[in-house]
Amino acid sequence: MREFRDASRRLSFDLADDGPMFPVYASRLEKICNARRIKQLNGLDQRWWDYDVDGTTVVLHSDAMAGISLHVEDGTRDDLLRRIVAQITEDAPPNGGPATQLGSSDVTEGPPSVS
Repeated sequence: MREFRDASRRLSFDLADDGPMFPVYASRLEKICNARRIKQLNGLDQRWWDYDVDGTTVVLHSDAMAGISLHVEDGTRDDLLRRIVAQITEDAPPNGGPATQLGSSDVTEGPPSVS
């Protein structure tokens, strides 16, 4: 993950290098951050999904060449953007590998018991 400012000084985060994580981040935005999808544009090699989070438009973008990024549309609310990124990338696998489940699990490690 990389934080940067674009030419207009808007804060953005590069979240991943490839597209397989896009639906994971979209789902986490909706479930963890209570984001409401307000616009969805899908092209051949790009996706732009706009979400409303606390009255602010947050844009999740995927580009086949540039990877997945997240920014606030009008460039304000760096604090909100940082909080969202921390929440949706927690336990996120690098390069789109299998995601670690969030929350607790009743599964224990070790071989099954034999009776």
